[in-house]
Amino acid sequence: VISGTVVFSGAAAAAPGDVVYRANAAGGTVPSADGGPDWVNDEQYLVAGGDDTAGHDQPSQIDPSVPDSTPAGIWTDERWDPGSGDEMQYEFDVPDGQEVEVRLYFYDGYSGTSEPGDRVFDVSVEDQTIENFDPIEAYGDDTGGMESFTVTSDGTIDVDFDHGDADNPQ
Repeated sequence: VISGTVVFSGAAAAAPGDVVYRANAAGGTVPSADGGPDWVNDEQYLVAGGDDTAGHDQPSQIDPSVPDSTPAGIWTDERWDPGSGDEMQYEFDVPDGQEVEVRLYFYDGYSGTSEPGDRVFDVSVEDQTIENFDPIEAYGDDTGGMESFTVTSDGTIDVDFDHGDADNPQ
């Protein structure tokens, strides 16, 4: 994963549309482009796996799934999960019963995985899973994209990455 946001959809703990978390996977703080909270390093939310990081150039294209206000600085760092050890997992404290939208931003900047099928993994947010997710197939090579999940919190929003058929989750 390159980066992610948690946006409140309901009104229990925050106003609808309020961004409550922005995590920049393996990167430093990136200022917000929309007046919301800045994107901060993800280590405080990482609870398992994903100790390896990498940096790379900006994507050459951005998929239409990415909001226009997304800052360019989130695309240059990544956290990935090697085959050994625990699967990569994140946790975000969100009040029980709160409906939220979770946005995950993906960009495969590694030159060794530039074709569909080169990197395939599962990604889950609470009870919603995309099995066999392939960022190259979804958006194209050297292209940043975003996946959105609307879920209801049980007190913690869990974001899990599981090894799939090829390479490592990122």
